[in-house]
Amino acid sequence: MWNHDEDFNYVIAFFLGTAACLYQCYLFAYFSVWRNSKSFLAFALICLSNMYLYELRNIWQILFHVAVGAFMTLQIRLRQPLGKAPDYNV
Repeated sequence: MWNHDEDFNYVIAFFLGTAACLYQCYLFAYFSVWRNSKSFLAFALICLSNMYLYELRNIWQILFHVAVGAFMTLQIRLRQPLGKAPDYNV
């Protein structure tokens, strides 16, 4: 028998992980207050969704998603906002 509630939970976990990845891309592109904390929380959500989807993915898929999330978190942490040019009012 199919368990429709569990299938729905898998779909929710997949879309939460996808939303967290897209949010990390947004944080990388645009400066935000508490950017590092938000990026780390998004990475934690990526890890949790991959743990929940463990039965549906193989180890390479899980490692890929977690590695990309970790790399994006590191890049967001290291990226500094662009400063204004000295003659920006001219």
